This record gives sequence, C-alpha cells and structure tokens, in this order.
Amino acid sequence: MTTNKESVALPAPYAVYLVGRELSSLSERISKIETGVVELCETSEQSVVHQAARSLQELDFALQYANALSTYTLALSQSLSEEVKIDLGNAISEIPLRDLALKLSGQPLDDETGIHSSEPDLF
Repeated sequence: MTTNKESVALPAPYAVYLVGRELSSLSERISKIETGVVELCETSEQSVVHQAARSLQELDFALQYANALSTYTLALSQSLSEEVKIDLGNAISEIPLRDLALKLSGQPLDDETGIHSSEPDLF
C-alpha cells in the first residue's frame, strides 16, 4: 500500500475476521472464474475441453482451499480475546493492492478514495 509503516492496531478477533472475509471474497472470485471456464468448455472443441479439464481441476482445488482457509480463519477469529491488539502497520505496508490493504486495516472503502473493489490495481 505505502512505504509508510503507520501503526494500525486492531483487536485480534477483528483483524483475523478481516482476513477470513477477504478469503471468502477470493473464494467467490475463484468460483466465478471456474463457472466461466466451464461455460467456455461447453462451447469449445473437444481438444480445448481436454486441455481445460486440468485447469478446472486446479481451479476447483483452489476454490476448496480458499473456502477451507476462510472457514478456519473466521472460526479462529471467534476464539481470540478482544483485549489482544495486533499492530498491522508493517504487514499492511507490504500489500501492493490498495483496496485490500484498506480492507485489512479496517478502513471503509468509499468514493472519496477513488477505490472500488471491482477495479484492479494495474500499476
């Protein structure tokens, strides 16, 4: 996000919950990609379908993996003490995707920032 390593302290359960929420969002994106590849396979030649089958297996594994990590992380967030605070400054400063860094630091995304979760950071 930035080279500035500001102190961003959040309660541990909330910080871990934010990670779980983003993993869940990642799962949704992987699922959409998987659906798109399946639709392409349905309209493609047999040779393309055969090559895509391996990619679909990898996508399915990535989806299951992301879902499992999301479930684990969200459950873990419920078992942590609210009194424990985590300074996320160093970790957040390492994230090159602005909206992800903002989300994980607990900051809301709004039109003032010019950042929208549907827009990728290209540069």
